[in-house]
Amino acid sequence: MIVLFGLPASGKTTIGKLLASSLEYDFIDLDDEISKISGQNFRTLFLSNESLFREYEKMLFNQIMQNNPKRVVLALGAKTPFFNDLTASNALKIYLKVSKAFAINRIIHSSEVRFPQIEEIKTIDVGVYQQFASYTINAEINKYLVVKNILNVLSQHL
Repeated sequence: MIVLFGLPASGKTTIGKLLASSLEYDFIDLDDEISKISGQNFRTLFLSNESLFREYEKMLFNQIMQNNPKRVVLALGAKTPFFNDLTASNALKIYLKVSKAFAINRIIHSSEVRFPQIEEIKTIDVGVYQQFASYTINAEINKYLVVKNILNVLSQHL
């Protein structure tokens, strides 16, 4: 299993889908799974009841980790590593590194400006991501180059 994490707007979902397709793996977006199980958009749930959001997140994260699927790319929510134990897994953990300014700029210029995410970015300690990462990949470049860089890491890892 390959686990992707990083700041909001670091490309976890976009890169995850491309990477999974390249590897012929399944793709799981933890936020989308939270939406499915809760019956609400994950952003709406997070804003209205963060503690319930975290309960769903923990349950789903633990369920996926216990199943330990080998051929899966899993994209985590931005703060999942702060509330869940990534060290217990033997998954390959990849930190998609972007600066806070880059992430905020990406959100501002997206078709769906999400101001709560901008405030969230300002509070995140990115050192936590580094602590859990097997590898850190610069995600401030073209998405296809990011995937290529991850594939290069994977070829050396296997």
